[in-house]
Amino acid sequence: MCEKNFVRYMNIRRGNFFAITTSPIAMVFAGVAILVIVYSVYNQSKINKRTAANAAKENA
Repeated sequence: MCEKNFVRYMNIRRGNFFAITTSPIAMVFAGVAILVIVYSVYNQSKINKRTAANAAKENA
């Protein structure tokens, strides 16, 4: 179903994939997705640093 709608969208927009960026709601969803990805990467790096610090304390 998703592929069918994507093909229909591409036919309507004549193959211009970036035409979706003109829709405000699409940009909101894209912004939220980017924020979630950045937050998860940041949070995982904090967890990794904390784990490494705890391992260094145990080995010292």
